[in-house]
Amino acid sequence: MQMITFWDLITSPNIKKICIPTIQRDYALGRRDRAFNRQNFLTALKSAICTNEELPLDFVYGVDNETMFIPLDGQQRLTTLWLLHWYISYKAGVLSNSDIKEPLLKFSYETRISSSDFCKSLCELAPNVENKSLRDWITQQTWFFHQYRQDPTIMGMINMIAGTDLMDKDNDIIDGLAEIFIDDKCDYKSMWNRLTTTKCIKFNKLQVSLNDSDELYVKMNARGKQLTDFENFKTELVQYVKKQNFLNDEETLLFATKLDVDWTDIFWNNKWEDKKTNDVSIDEIYFTFINRFVRMEYIKKYGEKKQDNKVDYLKQITTPFTSFKPYEVSLDKKSILDFIKIMDNLRGATIDTESSWKENFAFIPCYQNNKKNEITKITNTQTLVAYGFMQYLLYGEYDENSFSEWKRVLWNICENRDNNNKSNFKPTISEIDLLSPYSHNIIDFLSQDKEIEFEQNKKQLLEEQRKARHLKDYPMIRDMEGYLFFKGAIRFLYTGEDGGEDWKSFVAKSINIKDLVPKEARHTISLFIDYLSEQALCDIYFKWVSNRDEYLRGILLYDNVQPYLHNFLLKNVEKKYTLTRLHVDIKDLCETAFGGLGYLRTNWNDSKYVWTNYERGSKYHGWCSYVVGNESYMKISKIIDTSDSFEVRDNQKNRRIGDHIQATYLHFKYEGHFFTLFGNNTICLYAENWEGKMPNPNDKKGFYFTVQNIETEQNLIEQIRIMLSTYDDQNTTI
Repeated sequence: MQMITFWDLITSPNIKKICIPTIQRDYALGRRDRAFNRQNFLTALKSAICTNEELPLDFVYGVDNETMFIPLDGQQRLTTLWLLHWYISYKAGVLSNSDIKEPLLKFSYETRISSSDFCKSLCELAPNVENKSLRDWITQQTWFFHQYRQDPTIMGMINMIAGTDLMDKDNDIIDGLAEIFIDDKCDYKSMWNRLTTTKCIKFNKLQVSLNDSDELYVKMNARGKQLTDFENFKTELVQYVKKQNFLNDEETLLFATKLDVDWTDIFWNNKWEDKKTNDVSIDEIYFTFINRFVRMEYIKKYGEKKQDNKVDYLKQITTPFTSFKPYEVSLDKKSILDFIKIMDNLRGATIDTESSWKENFAFIPCYQNNKKNEITKITNTQTLVAYGFMQYLLYGEYDENSFSEWKRVLWNICENRDNNNKSNFKPTISEIDLLSPYSHNIIDFLSQDKEIEFEQNKKQLLEEQRKARHLKDYPMIRDMEGYLFFKGAIRFLYTGEDGGEDWKSFVAKSINIKDLVPKEARHTISLFIDYLSEQALCDIYFKWVSNRDEYLRGILLYDNVQPYLHNFLLKNVEKKYTLTRLHVDIKDLCETAFGGLGYLRTNWNDSKYVWTNYERGSKYHGWCSYVVGNESYMKISKIIDTSDSFEVRDNQKNRRIGDHIQATYLHFKYEGHFFTLFGNNTICLYAENWEGKMPNPNDKKGFYFTVQNIETEQNLIEQIRIMLSTYDDQNTTI
């Protein structure tokens, strides 16, 4: 790989012209808002010319079209170098020499005719500024037409030559050749000699052979009019790779070429374009894709915590690009080599991301609503799946059949992570890394009777191993993974009554479950209750009771429920339980109370069984509940609620579902006295408006009686009167 100078390029006998093509952007480095960029670049150029140091400028890509060199990338640098050579030759007094002027005249712009004419005019007549600034001298020449002021490239060149009047606080920003290379500090002839006879400023010229060069012009320059985050990032990435000796010089050149040319094909179909201006861009989505890769590399090394508990580099791996430090922390030689393999194998591959349950995402990022600043986002689970896709490409070329199986297994594991913190990527990344070497033959690998050391997602891995061994015999597995909310977790379909594998029942369960868990109007919970003992009700419904997808899914995957599910899914009526009062109450309430979401609590608020929405965050437990499984309470509460002899508290009158009154108690009045029926089957005498129990000097619990043996309204009234008589006696005695 040979390094050349700009003077080598324009004096080459094989090159008659260097032409910036029409498709290229304007001279962005000359824009007023790039003052600091100009200052930094010109300072570096001056240092290279005036010292013994050398300044490498990386790569310049182009097409040798017969005797013409057409730059595809590096236009900004080449234009700046041309202006540098023009300025130094003018200041050294040699611009008029034909052997200098003629090579400089080879450089031209096709962006606009005006830009090309401007460059030619600068070479034809050396400035004679006297007391004028270079800007004034140029803009006052007869050949400087008024329309030149509308040409951003020309005005950018003038800014680079003369500098601007922009200020940094109270200080002028030194951002032009005339400001950096001032007379009293510069020996221009020595500068010119060093500029043209040494390689103090050099770059790699890469010739690209193209069948359709116009298409590549577009692809190479699909970056808008300004230097983008990606352009800046790319430069630092290549420099970092080179500095760390991750690749040799030839490999580094190839890497840079692929980064700029070959891999752009991957993103081209998702490009942003402005039909009015014909501008196109892929930088934003390209950079997003790289950032996703880098984030995973960071997490593999450090997890998701701040490095040293101080710097959160993970949050800095994103757009806009501000610092390369997070990338240095994340990327090592292996990362770079892995990335190259992934991108090489991704080129030309058709990645179908859709899961068996029809979830999809943009593995190759897209512009939303054709807006450059809106890039498609992906969820935590999708991020892990995307990482798994990258790992597949790391271990081999894309193959539709092997990728399809890997995709299925990958989705299943990522969707059904066991860890509570779904944003905790590292355990699942580690598990994907264990499987990835076998990603191109994943079913055969999982079919082996081999233990795989998963840290967290053990249940789903075991399921994938078991399904892999039976895929040929039961192709319905794939269909059932995608049914409704199952999302790849279907172990309840092959789990027997003893908790072990039972594949003989798999087909029957798969057919029946479409009736038991239909797509519409599901009543699964009320049907399933018939197959549960009271103890099972307490165990299972302590966790979930709802026909909502997420709760049904939890029940279906709950280990303790599998023996009951087995008979339920087989519709084995012989295994139904005789329904108790608890069964009936829950069946009455589970479809309607609290929006269909409830939990069964035992020995709660003085009741043996309570149906509640407590887990939804209600602060007043008494009101968010129903007494269930209590025959006596239901009988007495119904008598009180329906009899004209009693008056139910206003705020409880309409709080009922069927025979069930909401709350773990019932406030009521009788003949002006206040009472409460509790879930422990007692009725207690209260003070006015239920502001507290009436005190009983003989019993800390107050005045009360039990209702278990009460059968009629008259029996209830008799007991209430007896309690009132006892209360009156106590008060009379006092």
